[in-house]
Amino acid sequence: MDSLKVCLVSSLLGETRSDVSESFDNPLEGNARITHELGTQLVKAGSDVVVVTDSPEKNIPQLHRPYRIRTVGHRFSVENLNRLREIIRQLKPDVVHFHGGQQIYHYAKLSRIRSCAPTVFTFTFIPSLVRKAAVGSRRAMLTLLHIALENALPSTFGLDRIIALTSYAKDNLARDGRIPRKLISVIPYGVPETCLTENPEHDVEDGRNVILTSGITKERGLYTFLSCMPIVREKIPDAKFMVAVRSPLEARECHDRVSPEIRILGPGPLVESLTSHSVIAMPFSSHVSVDPPLSMLECMALGRAVVSTAIGSIPEILGSNRGAIVSPWDHVGLGNAISTLLLDGPLRRSVAENAQNYVNQKYSWPAALASIIEVYHQAGEAQRVRRLARAC
Repeated sequence: MDSLKVCLVSSLLGETRSDVSESFDNPLEGNARITHELGTQLVKAGSDVVVVTDSPEKNIPQLHRPYRIRTVGHRFSVENLNRLREIIRQLKPDVVHFHGGQQIYHYAKLSRIRSCAPTVFTFTFIPSLVRKAAVGSRRAMLTLLHIALENALPSTFGLDRIIALTSYAKDNLARDGRIPRKLISVIPYGVPETCLTENPEHDVEDGRNVILTSGITKERGLYTFLSCMPIVREKIPDAKFMVAVRSPLEARECHDRVSPEIRILGPGPLVESLTSHSVIAMPFSSHVSVDPPLSMLECMALGRAVVSTAIGSIPEILGSNRGAIVSPWDHVGLGNAISTLLLDGPLRRSVAENAQNYVNQKYSWPAALASIIEVYHQAGEAQRVRRLARAC
């Protein structure tokens, strides 16, 4: 594989999460984790990788990453565009690769006004779905920002190639984002290698454990999960319910929101929370996370049956008997789907096996990395053609 000098640009790769007591070694989440995994794999393949992120400068020496890190300061904004351009000019990378959603997408386009490096953008969030899921002033702000910048700059201004994580995302970007389909490559990024090598205990025949892993907010399905519990208990009186949390802060908030009968797991690695649990519930009510949700792919890779909702790319991922799908807010449907999987051991294990095989085959890093490198070359060629056209 080619050795390249790659500049990755992504938010929140140089900070702790919201609980200040956490260490810098805690697992990254969402967009930051996707970028981190790609950077790690590129380094393993022999590339020189520099990640540009948005965090206080004092954080950088405390990080333990396999790649170099630079920062533009606290949060990407138009105020530090020149700082990003200067970093890119100093690095002289073969390619600049952004990751994110609508706001970082516009930031990437603006950054190319005086930049000369081939540029790739991976949509980890689908902008139109994020706008629809937002409420109040945030929804108005995102909509106005989208309209203003789309009118000011063409849809792919300064961007040579686009990467979508699913076919659903590609269709959405082409339809709602007006991005030419020929510029969009669908590349399922690989799941963390730990999920492929550190499987938890095998599912047991009489498993009665259900764990919520999607989060503890309304949008992430906590209250739909709580509402489905009586439905499950009516059919399975000895069913046990757990909620996995991501941080000490989330653990404290969860204690205030759930009854003592619900066990709180974590904070800790997902693989530890999934030990001996039979069914995973992820009843999202709106598009609130990376699409598709990383934790869903990890649960599938770890050989667990997942029940989720028809949001974003989730039906594409859980289709073909790889999981169960219900409507958002449907606590009755969620309770019935969980009950069916708990009561039918062979079905549950078949669903889990299908899911695990699908992720192992489709979400491997060697295949993803080869496809991403090919996109880098396409971006470089596209820029070369533009330069020749301008010279003529």
